[in-house]
Amino acid sequence: MRAHRRIGFADRLAELKLLSGWCIERRRQQLHVAQERLADDTRITSRWIREIESGNPRTTLDDHLKCAAALDLPVGCVAIPLLFLERSLRFPRELILTETETLEDRCINAVSDQILGQLRQTLGRDLAAHEASD
Repeated sequence: MRAHRRIGFADRLAELKLLSGWCIERRRQQLHVAQERLADDTRITSRWIREIESGNPRTTLDDHLKCAAALDLPVGCVAIPLLFLERSLRFPRELILTETETLEDRCINAVSDQILGQLRQTLGRDLAAHEASD
């Protein structure tokens, strides 16, 4: 059973690197940045930039994040697809570059709403208990 989970994780991680590499390549091309320039900016070799963009599973997420940061890509380009992949769901590539900021905002708002709702419940119970004791 454990080996199956490891294989599943490796597959999800490989898919994430494929999506991230695609996103990095698209953004680099949109900005008209040469691979060599990105390599200089990130202190990663041009060859490794090609490996990252091709989604090579041997690349590290750290290097993907360095490239994303150098290209001003939002962290959601990696984080949001990771959430989908963790649940064995496919994330539509097209949304990564066009809707990432909106998706990030919605995720943050959903988490904030959840936290505030729990806080309201806790405070409401505490207030009711306090009023009952008076």
